[in-house]
Amino acid sequence: MAFKFSNIAQARLEAVLAIGATSATVDVAGAATLATAAQLLGGNLQRCILRDDTTDVELVDISANPADGTLTLVRARESTAQKEWPAGSLITQYLSQAVLESLQ
Repeated sequence: MAFKFSNIAQARLEAVLAIGATSATVDVAGAATLATAAQLLGGNLQRCILRDDTTDVELVDISANPADGTLTLVRARESTAQKEWPAGSLITQYLSQAVLESLQ
């Protein structure tokens, strides 16, 4: 497993992401800025942060991105908690402590 990266990676949720959900619907243009399906093969991940207009955040890993706007997520990474995220929330690539330590 390795973390994958892309430049200016950001998408918006197009539907509510419920607690426990592992599939997120995002805008197709935004999905195209995230790690590609080919980059995520073999268990590779892209670490991202979910956020809205509050101070709440949740770290997630994207494990699949078929470029149709449907992301597969591993939620609540690095001691963050799952939250219900409203449509319009942002999912953005994030360099967390664990990602940076994995590069050593």
